[in-house]
Amino acid sequence: MPAKSGEKNRRGGRPKSDMPRDKFLKVRLSANELKTLDHRLTQSGYTRSEAVRLLVLHERLPEKIHAGLDVSASQAYVKLQPLQSNLNQIAAHLNRVKPLEMSRSDLETIYKNTRVCESLLRKLRAEILTKSA
Repeated sequence: MPAKSGEKNRRGGRPKSDMPRDKFLKVRLSANELKTLDHRLTQSGYTRSEAVRLLVLHERLPEKIHAGLDVSASQAYVKLQPLQSNLNQIAAHLNRVKPLEMSRSDLETIYKNTRVCESLLRKLRAEILTKSA
């Protein structure tokens, strides 16, 4: 007997979800990235959708710094904290006292410490870039 208008013509099967997953997320990957992803998914037994949902909804994403570098990939970032503090102390000291009223030796010490900090920062930045690549 045909269904009357307004009635659902369903014969059974799986019931409709109250919260259907009908939204799509597009992600661009290179051929190598997709190959790596598929290899990992094969090993894990997850589908692409399951893996993305797990990563996005249940995992904490790594912190990011300038240019999208993964901070958690490098312990060198932790070493930057004391250097940043040193540079802030130098700047604060220079703001408190006028450089023209400082002795030559004090200015030379500040200059020397600033150069040392700069050198260390360059080395740490290079280390972060090589470990994150």
